Amino acid sequence: MKITDVQRRQRLVAQHLSDAPSAESVVSSLLALHATDPATVYLSVLARARSLGLSDVRDAMYERRSLVRLMAMRRTMFVVAHDDVPMIHAAASLGVARTMRTRLIKQVST
Repeated sequence: MKITDVQRRQRLVAQHLSDAPSAESVVSSLLALHATDPATVYLSVLARARSLGLSDVRDAMYERRSLVRLMAMRRTMFVVAHDDVPMIHAAASLGVARTMRTRLIKQVST
């Protein structure tokens, strides 16, 4: 099956691989970036925003603080927009925190 240029463009847009104007716009279009290690965040943004560089991602996280790393489901790191932290925290982090606290208390008491 031959894929046309129009279909290729539609797939790029559907997978959020078109050229985004900022690291923040990449994250907000996906809700969160999964971060298995520190480099994953940079690679995820750069794959979706070819005009951006490493410094753009770093500035969004550490200078402007518009993107935040947070531990959520399955004790995995995610990068989310600053404004979405309360929602993601309530939906996906509180359960992880409860489990980790229970496990820690059990380890300390034995």
